[in-house]
Amino acid sequence: MVLQIRMRFVGQLALQNYWSHTTRGVHVTTSARHGFFRNNQNRLLFEHGKLCSLTGSNIKYLSNVGTGSAESEFRPEPSGLQLESFHVRDMYKVAVNAVEPKHMVENVLQFDKFPSILTVKDEVYTVDHNVYVVGFGKAVLGMARAVEDVLGEHIAGGILSIPRGQRTILAEKDKGDLLLTADTKIQVYEGGHSSLPEKAAHEAALAIEQLLLARQKQDLVIVLTSGGGSPLLPLPQKPITFEDLVAVTKLLVRRGASIKDLNAIRKNFERLKGGKMIDAAHPAKIITLIISDVMGDNLSMIASGPTVREQVTAHQCLEILSRFGVKQQIPPTIHAFLQQQVADEESRVRFKKPSDITTIGGPGDTKGPGKDQVQNVLVGSNAIACNAAAERARELNCLPYILTTKMGGEAKGVGAMLAKLGMFMLMCFDRKMSKQTNMLKLELDIVQHGVTKQQVNEIIKLVDKALNMERDAVIITGGATTVNLKGDGTGGRNLEVALGAAIQLQKFFNLSKPRPIADITILSADTDGEDGPNCPAAGAFINENFVIEAEMEGVSCEEYLDNNDSFGLISSVKGGSNLVVMRMTGTNVMDIQALLVRNLQRVANQPNAKQF
Repeated sequence: MVLQIRMRFVGQLALQNYWSHTTRGVHVTTSARHGFFRNNQNRLLFEHGKLCSLTGSNIKYLSNVGTGSAESEFRPEPSGLQLESFHVRDMYKVAVNAVEPKHMVENVLQFDKFPSILTVKDEVYTVDHNVYVVGFGKAVLGMARAVEDVLGEHIAGGILSIPRGQRTILAEKDKGDLLLTADTKIQVYEGGHSSLPEKAAHEAALAIEQLLLARQKQDLVIVLTSGGGSPLLPLPQKPITFEDLVAVTKLLVRRGASIKDLNAIRKNFERLKGGKMIDAAHPAKIITLIISDVMGDNLSMIASGPTVREQVTAHQCLEILSRFGVKQQIPPTIHAFLQQQVADEESRVRFKKPSDITTIGGPGDTKGPGKDQVQNVLVGSNAIACNAAAERARELNCLPYILTTKMGGEAKGVGAMLAKLGMFMLMCFDRKMSKQTNMLKLELDIVQHGVTKQQVNEIIKLVDKALNMERDAVIITGGATTVNLKGDGTGGRNLEVALGAAIQLQKFFNLSKPRPIADITILSADTDGEDGPNCPAAGAFINENFVIEAEMEGVSCEEYLDNNDSFGLISSVKGGSNLVVMRMTGTNVMDIQALLVRNLQRVANQPNAKQF
């Protein structure tokens, strides 16, 4: 089709010395579905007959004009959504869809109705109305629906502990396939909504324990475990109270404790974690279906390993409490509990008694008592989501590279690293830029952030290939960062990744004169749809202009970040259009980041591109 657009620029605007023009008229004609036109730093992007963006100016979408013409008069404002933002959001959404729990569970359950044989991997089970289902986590509702669809009437009962409001949200999103059937025999408790245990989740944990304690040898228990499962199954060891458990968890979370540290504490302090669920369900057999939300997919870490027995000593717990400076603040009951464990451990060593805790169901478990009782099966992980995002990137004419599925560390520092990596790739696309910036120093900074030299070389090859093939380049990462809380704002780790990246990009562009022409877009979002307990967004995406756009609206990115109020800032810039809003997705495999760097030479060299 032929699209004719007439625009009149009004007035003059100078942003950081990279944009300046006076009143002029512009005429553009294109027969392409996707066009690119530029005059110095002024770029117009077209996608499917729509004007998508103008770097430095917010045109807002023109109507979907189709064949014909349109005219717009406007004053330059901060840039609107760019084509790149649609690409990275699309990659994220495809990644989330790839790890929806229902089909992942159905992939591992093979049921033969005659003679009622259930096969899971290489293990075979006879079912006869003797199946009990328990689950806890952000993805277990859809997992339970899959079990219902496969085993139907053979399910005798069950209990789930899920986030509060999840059923309502999934129903509103027309996700009926992730909800239980109308005649379900599984009871659902809606519990906590954060990393802190809540009373409703405690009641669910008590009910699950009672169901497990009543099981017989002929019963089969299917345990559904996913990310978010730990705070949805809080059941403290006696004499620790529920309130004690909340207090120590809150102390550690506020000090930035990692999931690994939190789960170690939980395994020691609670009576259904660290493999203790095996004892509660004995002598019944257990199948545990697991969707991983931990880096490396260590089964003992996911929801604190309820059916993977692992010893966590009192000394290990005391080390964690000391490292985060909260040892003197823990409740007296917990202090006494740990001191008694220390005395018991010393007694065992003195009299050379073996520990009464072994590892069952874990990587090193080959014989231990109870081994034949439990089968742990990983059905979903972050790697599946990252691979789906990479495949979608290829469909969008980009060359992807999965850097890691174990991205960890302080969130804003990870954001800064991604920004530096984006700038490094930009220089690889245009080596002239390396004359303005020390490219070697930038590479060393990236390596110091944990990117290996081999990975850097692979990224250089990726960009070279993208140049030769006239493609854009995308780096995809997955994992879970942490936030060291200092302020009282709203937001989560993914929003802090995005904000940290935006600040770092601005620092780079402030040092570059004249300001480079660039297209760097960075997205970070949680696959569960919520970036923190009180944050309605899954994450956000930013580009090299975000800090300028924030400053033009009178807000300081660094001040908001210092107050841990990333959501407050990003929601206030351009009406929150940089937020990724998904609501609860019904799954959870940690976070996804996408770094897209456009090959501007490719776009400028397109046959239909015009200089005007």
